[in-house]
Amino acid sequence: MKLSKILVVCAFSVVNISFGQDLKWDRTFELFVSPSISTRILGTITPDIQGGFTLNQLTDSFSKADVSSNFVNFGANLVYRKTDRKAFSVGISYLKTGFTRQKEGNMFNYSPHPELLVYANLSEGPIQILNYQFNYSYLTVDLKYLGRIDGASLIINNTKLWYFVGVSPGILFNSDVNIMTQGFTLAEGNNISTYDYTVEHNSNGKYSDQNGRFDIKRVYPSKLNLFVNTGLRFDYTFGETMHLLLQPKVNIPLLPSAGGVQVAWCPQASIDIGIIWPLH
Repeated sequence: MKLSKILVVCAFSVVNISFGQDLKWDRTFELFVSPSISTRILGTITPDIQGGFTLNQLTDSFSKADVSSNFVNFGANLVYRKTDRKAFSVGISYLKTGFTRQKEGNMFNYSPHPELLVYANLSEGPIQILNYQFNYSYLTVDLKYLGRIDGASLIINNTKLWYFVGVSPGILFNSDVNIMTQGFTLAEGNNISTYDYTVEHNSNGKYSDQNGRFDIKRVYPSKLNLFVNTGLRFDYTFGETMHLLLQPKVNIPLLPSAGGVQVAWCPQASIDIGIIWPLH
């Protein structure tokens, strides 16, 4: 986390030095939360022929089983405005993204993860779903350019409408695969934190199944990523000392997060909901 602290301090220091020299810049401070929905874009898929999984089988299985995930992110920004038509902002955010892979039914004698017990309960409920939630948590530094949209031809009462484009370098500080059950319970519980892995077949391997013995290798995503973001910004004047913020946006990562059997990017759509305070 030392690297993330240095990154945040440097970003704010550079912006404050640059803009602080000109007292004509108006500044505002904002806090926000961001309900979001994330999905995945698949890249390379590595088949496991010896384990009984061909490329076509995995591609078809992932396309049917993968669904979006919902998260709540949050952050803070300093916005610097010199004219009424353009502004710049710098901020920090907690950004969690990922996707969910679902298995439905046929749970008897199923191994949810090599380090978990095989599910050996014969009772079958009407619904049995196993959710593998792939989670990637980043600390990002958010840099944006904002341009005003509303004007003489577009007037919204008490509201300023902006567009923005930005980049967010991010440091990964946590990744896991959360296994959650619906309609049944594993021996370890119904909400278990595990990890993504790849299989290495080995006659002396620690684990075994119907295809033979094998070892597993934990997958560690890249520690750094870069997100490109764009969206709209509604700045509603609630009072002289406080504005309300509504900001729909999309975050698109330039580097993949998942890197195990599949390489996957996790774009995200969200809405920032927050409060803006002017700084004098």
